[in-house]
Amino acid sequence: MDASANRSEAEMAKSKREANDQLSYSRLVNYYNTQHPMKTVKDSEGQAKSVPFGICDTLGGHDFWCCCRSEEVSDMSKEIGVGATLFLMSTKSLAVLFFFLTLINIPVYMFYFASHPASQSLSTPQDYFNALSLGNIGSGDYACAAVNWAVPVVAPAVQEITLACATGTLTDVKYLGVPKSDKVTCKNLLVNTLHIKEKLEDECYTDFDDVRAHGIHSAKGHSDFVKFYADNCLGKASCTIPLGGPKGIAKNAGLKPECQTLLEQRWYHSASASPADKATVKAALASKGGVKDAPVDKVEPWMLAMTQCRQEMVTIDVTQLNKSLQVEKADFGIVVVFIDFLCVFIFIFFTFFLEKRQREYANNFEEQTITMSDFTLELANLPRDGYFNGKEQVLRTMLWDHLEHVMDDQHKVDHNDEGRSINCDII
Repeated sequence: MDASANRSEAEMAKSKREANDQLSYSRLVNYYNTQHPMKTVKDSEGQAKSVPFGICDTLGGHDFWCCCRSEEVSDMSKEIGVGATLFLMSTKSLAVLFFFLTLINIPVYMFYFASHPASQSLSTPQDYFNALSLGNIGSGDYACAAVNWAVPVVAPAVQEITLACATGTLTDVKYLGVPKSDKVTCKNLLVNTLHIKEKLEDECYTDFDDVRAHGIHSAKGHSDFVKFYADNCLGKASCTIPLGGPKGIAKNAGLKPECQTLLEQRWYHSASASPADKATVKAALASKGGVKDAPVDKVEPWMLAMTQCRQEMVTIDVTQLNKSLQVEKADFGIVVVFIDFLCVFIFIFFTFFLEKRQREYANNFEEQTITMSDFTLELANLPRDGYFNGKEQVLRTMLWDHLEHVMDDQHKVDHNDEGRSINCDII
């Protein structure tokens, strides 16, 4: 019983000690008041007291202009030490540097923002980030159009599709094909293009990024289409491309036979087909297995075409001056490269500048403050252990003789005080 009672008392005493060691607000405040850097000020009664440094107190900085430099070390710097001071001063200098670089790059940001027409209708922070990035220069818009083969044309006219860029000029063709349903439109064709086969008929669409496939055209029809587009559409704001024969019959369109048949079957069941059109299409399908039953969703005979648009000219609006400036992307690209080169050069120069200023400040700090280094000697090139065969007294004598000569020479240089005796022991 006595042993159990003693053990319980010991455990209670240990718990009390642990409770006393836990965090305490009063102890935290006391530690802050005694250990954190403080400055000495006088109160209203003229009594000196220690208070924390304020946010507006001067720490110091790497002055950029030689004429405005101050060699004096601030009180705050003396309190927190040279290491923390150099860190904070370097951070402040870097903030000034990047603010200056931002000002230099304002014309570049304006050029990035104006490089794409979609930048005028932004809604989310991500949109603004994209509009102010380098990628906004290369991004472009799309021109998309659709034609319904069931809409009649008067011979010798043919079915045509017109592609037009809202801004810029036509560049590369993206897609040309027959959609799988009427729900596939120009607006949603580019949504998740990894599953483009789910939107366009497998054997009746061309992905012009894939040079191995002819897609909707026969080999000759594909080469004719590419040549026509290159000769009549490339680099223009708009272009009209012929797609089929008289009254929409696809015999002169250069399409693959199965794609011709698909369009004609859909045309026959289209709500836009007139009785005369149906008779014409039925005669054309007679040699292709005849007219098949209408599909459940009665898909119209649409054909979609999509191309990319590129904006060569960039218009930068300056609202404050009520003016606008038009520049070519290729020309302004030289300006962007020059500004980037200038920023890199400034940053490299700043690195050397910062190192030089830090060394100067460290020397000033050393001269104006008293630290442990003022009471410390560093000895180098000491002999290895056993050099004097374990005779420590010989080493002491050699060190004493060396230090005596060094200190005597230093006194001669600084004070011209020859023969000054030195009374100290090396232990």
